[in-house]
Amino acid sequence: LNLFVSQYAILSVNITESQQYKSLVPSELDKYNQMKSTVVISIFQFATLLLERFYSFKPVNNDYWFCGEKPAQTEAFFKLLFYTTLSPGSVGFNLNDELILRKKLRPLVLRLCEILTKTIDQDRQVVMTKVLQTILSEPQLDILSIDLIKSDFNIQRMTCLISGYEILHQCNLLLPSLPRQSSS
Repeated sequence: LNLFVSQYAILSVNITESQQYKSLVPSELDKYNQMKSTVVISIFQFATLLLERFYSFKPVNNDYWFCGEKPAQTEAFFKLLFYTTLSPGSVGFNLNDELILRKKLRPLVLRLCEILTKTIDQDRQVVMTKVLQTILSEPQLDILSIDLIKSDFNIQRMTCLISGYEILHQCNLLLPSLPRQSSS
């Protein structure tokens, strides 16, 4: 699971540039992304189920199976969660599939983020905030730095980004993760 989350799930849709995926034709790439998206949703559903149904679920040594034992594994899970929240297309989700994005994915990541903020330990909270700060500082995910006049402006991507910001705000993850302004 950690191999999938850290090595495959966060790969950009532009994997065609990678030697490993160069032989894929567009229909195979679409199928790959569709299957990958299905697995991501299943991972999030299972994590949500465990944390919702088994509130007292405390794994051995407080290591959540989906976060991993090592900081890099924990970071990879949070990267996957936040990229899926803010930019599902970059993870491989089809931005034209409104049913999946609005009816399934959005409520799922909202619920998972809410549960995580209430259940994970302080060390993982810090890691989660740092990962989100890093992701929010990326120009394509910083909502304030996006040029709305550019010819390559994508309304679907922007809608997902706004929706992602809304989810993060509802879970009280957005404000602690925004860059601090200097008071000078």
